Amino acid sequence: MRRAAQGNGARFPRAASLIVVLYPYTLPALGLVGRLDRRARETILGWLVPAGLFAASAAIRREAELVPLVVLLAPLAELVGRRVTDDATRRGVALGLSAGIVTLAAVALVQVTAIGGDRASGPYWMGHPNLFAHYLLIAAVTAAVLSPGRSVTLLLLATLAAIAVTGSRSGVVGAGVALIGSAFTIRELRRPVATAAGLSAAALVALALAAPAPWATRLGPALLAELVGWVPKNLLVSTEDLTDAKRWNPLGVDVTREPGSGDAVWRLVRRARGTWPRPQQTVGLQEGQTYTLTGEFRAEAGRSPGFLVWRGPTGSRLELAAGLTPAGEAFETAGAGVAAAEAVATDLGGGWRRLTVSFVPASAGPVALGPVPDLATDEVGAIVRVRRLQLEEGAEASAYSPTTSVSTGAGEAMVRLPAWRVAWQGFLGSPLVGQGSRAFSSSYSAHYPDAESPPAHAHDVFLDVAFSYGALGLVAIVAVLGRLFQVAGPAMRWALAGLLAANLVDSTFLTMTVLWPLAAGVALARRER
Repeated sequence: MRRAAQGNGARFPRAASLIVVLYPYTLPALGLVGRLDRRARETILGWLVPAGLFAASAAIRREAELVPLVVLLAPLAELVGRRVTDDATRRGVALGLSAGIVTLAAVALVQVTAIGGDRASGPYWMGHPNLFAHYLLIAAVTAAVLSPGRSVTLLLLATLAAIAVTGSRSGVVGAGVALIGSAFTIRELRRPVATAAGLSAAALVALALAAPAPWATRLGPALLAELVGWVPKNLLVSTEDLTDAKRWNPLGVDVTREPGSGDAVWRLVRRARGTWPRPQQTVGLQEGQTYTLTGEFRAEAGRSPGFLVWRGPTGSRLELAAGLTPAGEAFETAGAGVAAAEAVATDLGGGWRRLTVSFVPASAGPVALGPVPDLATDEVGAIVRVRRLQLEEGAEASAYSPTTSVSTGAGEAMVRLPAWRVAWQGFLGSPLVGQGSRAFSSSYSAHYPDAESPPAHAHDVFLDVAFSYGALGLVAIVAVLGRLFQVAGPAMRWALAGLLAANLVDSTFLTMTVLWPLAAGVALARRER
């Protein structure tokens, strides 16, 4: 009878755990189920101080904020883990967690294969690839601590595969810190971690060498380059996807990828009258530095494709026009903002010509540049095919270096630097209570008026908290970390360390998708093997 009761008791946690993994926002509601004993009251009191500090910052600013509520409900999530005490229930929870992780991994793989997405973002309620990856990290370490040894390898492989197809480098770095640290802490995890990590790394290298999908491009050599501080030579970003609306602004042109081409070949069709229509990107240039802009063009007969470079708060002043004549010769016209310019044409065969333009800006600042279908006429419908766009420092053109997203490779840290500066300045402007979480985009635009898509947060959880909640928020997040480290066992402390490493370039820690599962996980896995 006793064994039967334990078996029946394990089936409910198994089903409940599966549901919670798929939809973690039920955790506080589950925490309300059960007696409010002395331990439960102590757990709730342990979170009141950080929740109160966040709430005080928002109250002083007279603004409604979500983070105080997320932190206030976190102890209910912790109670879910604390109430799992017997081994039968823990085994049921482990099976439910594992089934949920495998299900999420399957969803992620479908998103980048059958659906054809660039990156997996998980169920629609998780919303973002980085958030999904950080959540998987927490769930995986929790399940690995609870699961039998033979199943851990498969569990970790499924998790790493899902994190990989999110294309989240912060997720990969966080998973590496968490799993390697856990393996050193728990002997039984060493072989599963080594096996899963080795197979995953080999797969990523193979994909990176085989013209991978966008998610794999983000995780191949670019990740290693970023870790060693290498700066990419191509100053343009997302040159392998001119339809990336976050990086390229299509002004008066339709941009489509040419089907059946090995290289990324883009077809530009002018849909507005004038020579100005183009997909453009904003790049910061230095005064007196020589830059070389290159691109390969295949135009209709009689067309003169090329580049336009504009400057000004609204990109309204033409600084440089360089192109190819219908006969294939290069020409350039420089404005007052360019000290020197020279264009060279190279016939590549098959109707393709490379245009190489070297120029020296007369002053520092951002410019907007891009390829145009025709510089000779203003006819609607002019068509050109372009590929291999590159901007680099120096007077000589080098071999093309493709880039995917603005956050690919070493460029990610460079892109985040302006956001970090804005966050720090915002903190100095209101050091006690901060500026509020909804003020970041406007503050960024005030500092960088030429930014086409200002970020919504600082891409660093500590700077984000400092900007949004000031010193009160910084004390609050330290209190949250202290609470979690106090409850967590050794392996979950490594999971927390990995998550913090990921949040040095992101800001997911105080979301309900991350904080609630983390609070439940550290309590659930506190009795580690």
